[in-house]
Amino acid sequence: MRYPIRWQLAWRLAVIVTAIVVAVTLFTAGLNARRARLRIQTQLQEMAATLADANFPLTDLVLGQMQGLSGATYVVARSSGEVIASSEPGWEQFSLGGTEERTVSVADGTIIPFEDQVRWRDVNYFHTQVRLARSAGSGAGAAVLHVMFPQEEYRNAWWSAIYPALGIGGVALALTTAGAWVVAARMTRPLERLQTQMQRIASGDFRPAEVPQQDDEVRELGLTANRMAATLAEFETQIRQTERMSILARIGGGLAHQMRNAATGCRIALDLHAAECPQGESEAIDVATRQLGLIEQYLQRFLALGKSPEGLDKRQVVEILPLIESTAPLLSPIARHLGIDLRIDARLETGESAVGMAPVRTPCRVKADADALVQIIVNLALNGIEAVGHLRAEVIHPQVCICIARGSPGMVQVDIRDNGPGPSEAMASRMFEAFATDKPDGVGLGLAVAHDLAQRSGGDLTWHRDDGWTHFTLSLCESPPPETKAR
Repeated sequence: MRYPIRWQLAWRLAVIVTAIVVAVTLFTAGLNARRARLRIQTQLQEMAATLADANFPLTDLVLGQMQGLSGATYVVARSSGEVIASSEPGWEQFSLGGTEERTVSVADGTIIPFEDQVRWRDVNYFHTQVRLARSAGSGAGAAVLHVMFPQEEYRNAWWSAIYPALGIGGVALALTTAGAWVVAARMTRPLERLQTQMQRIASGDFRPAEVPQQDDEVRELGLTANRMAATLAEFETQIRQTERMSILARIGGGLAHQMRNAATGCRIALDLHAAECPQGESEAIDVATRQLGLIEQYLQRFLALGKSPEGLDKRQVVEILPLIESTAPLLSPIARHLGIDLRIDARLETGESAVGMAPVRTPCRVKADADALVQIIVNLALNGIEAVGHLRAEVIHPQVCICIARGSPGMVQVDIRDNGPGPSEAMASRMFEAFATDKPDGVGLGLAVAHDLAQRSGGDLTWHRDDGWTHFTLSLCESPPPETKAR
């Protein structure tokens, strides 16, 4: 059976508050009742002391006036029981005989006790005998003052004293019980919202929920739930990306086999044509042959994306400048066709020179996969050409530059930049994620493959925007020059 925390907290608070209110109410009621009893007894003691020390005769008229002031009935009788005077008629027929031991003296301030009880004419009284200092009437014999206070009047005074305390206690109990429920509801409401958020997270909705403003444990719990939701959303994205990569790898395996066969057939046909017509050799045939070779390499790199690098390490020491220069025949036809200025600049230890297609021949070696470097540079340069080509009418002088320079000690940087508009803000944080693209006809694998290849080559690939240019920088570790053997 479900037992909500609100009920658990509410009834515990209600029990504690009820116990406190009841205890305070009972204490106040008892104190008021004691005060009411003491007030009546003190008043009767003062009246009795006045009558006991009176120098005037205690007649019926005097006793009647005293009854009007205190509410008690007064009867003066001899020790034999004979009534001498009374505050109201009819007491002559009542036997008021008493003992000397039950007679009290109020001259010393003794409080009138409510111990003895008598009944006369269907009325119950508290009865006390008070010794008089002198005889109250004619004749011999000691006189005794009988003080009788109606029990009904005493109970009325008692209830009048405790009713306010009980009423206030009842109202306080109702208010505190309602307050306990309100406090319990207020304290558990954030937990209910947190429960709703957890149910949304369980159903796959990872949106963050609003947390309470008050800095307490519930706020910390809400912040933790939001962090958990963000982590789960990230994990879900990674899982989906992994699943897409797995499916793509399965589909790509079959497509790669067929495309490799087609590319191989094209290369064989071109080789046969070159053998049959040697006088017809041209740069276009060479470029087509190299492009077909790159197709085969791209397929291999595509299938290796996301796989373990074990067994795929083909790094070796290569000259970076001839490697960059070899990409010019693959890129220049497209650049010329789109009217884009393609530039390759070399900035090494000898300084800046060789603007255009003639890089400086300064030795610069890196340990990397040569085919992977060619693919990275061609891919990034083609992206730049495509970005500038779409808006070449808006760009005054469209350019794509491949710059080689030594950065920090021991590092060589290949910077591919273009003066196109750059990627959108939505793509800024997802630039190298697989399937992330803002191109209408893009797949989103080019930069992901390039980034993966850069890391496999022991380097890194980064990007940034600077002064209207989009820079993609490939950083590689420079290899020391080979040692020359002494003859």
